[in-house]
Amino acid sequence: MKIICFEGIDGSGKSKLFNELRRFLEVNEHYFFCDYSDKKIERKIEDLKCNNSYSPIEHFNLSLESNIWCAENILYPQYKQNKVIIIERSIVSAIVYTSCLGIEMNYLIKKSNILNVDLSIIYVDTSPDIAYSRKNNIEFIETGMKDINKQNFISFQECVRNKYDEFFTKTTYKVIRIDNNEHKKLYTKSHMLKILEEAL
Repeated sequence: MKIICFEGIDGSGKSKLFNELRRFLEVNEHYFFCDYSDKKIERKIEDLKCNNSYSPIEHFNLSLESNIWCAENILYPQYKQNKVIIIERSIVSAIVYTSCLGIEMNYLIKKSNILNVDLSIIYVDTSPDIAYSRKNNIEFIETGMKDINKQNFISFQECVRNKYDEFFTKTTYKVIRIDNNEHKKLYTKSHMLKILEEAL
């Protein structure tokens, strides 16, 4: 199953790039775009936070459950039709964020069993300062489960940024790194298609 995944810290611009590429290719039936979000899992995570029973590993397990369901019920049927699957975020995000909360990365990689996936990662790299300036709302997880403020956001997202680099050294996936600090220059059709070509 060939999967191309957009990854990056919160506020990096990956959602914008994902949606722009989908817009450029919306009439091309060779590609399947998926930004699936499991609302049931999200509610469970919110319940954990509200009940003060949040734990990083339980959050990861819920994310893994959601990713497995999505792969089996949404992605695999598209794969059988020989489509290239393009997604926004994946279990890679859960691995990186959970490792920033103190869980060992090698354990998370082994538990997720993703090393046999044919995956290319489009990594949208942005400084946490610039990412913060783009955010309208900050979520609890984006500060590492600490008080929501600029300092905690920047500190945690810098950890996330470093953990992405660590993840890339531990796996053999193709990584296309994009500097999105000056994001407007990226959103042309020719530039987006060039990025896609590199990922294929």
